[in-house]
Amino acid sequence: MTATGPMNTPEYDRTLLGAYVLGALEPDEERVVEEHVETCDECFYGLKVLLRLKNHLGQVPPEAFLRGAPEDNDP
Repeated sequence: MTATGPMNTPEYDRTLLGAYVLGALEPDEERVVEEHVETCDECFYGLKVLLRLKNHLGQVPPEAFLRGAPEDNDP
């Protein structure tokens, strides 16, 4: 697949990158994303950002999402 493949067409849904990071794609869709990011710097960078974000969010204790941030900035 080239950089002019389906991810660069206006009608392509770039949410596939987010779904890829979350493991929500079918194997054939994963392959499309993996092949595309090998040739598209913009999507490769976007995927790296999403993977980093997922990693950071994974470090937040689940109860923080329910209670919110501590008021006195203590963990």
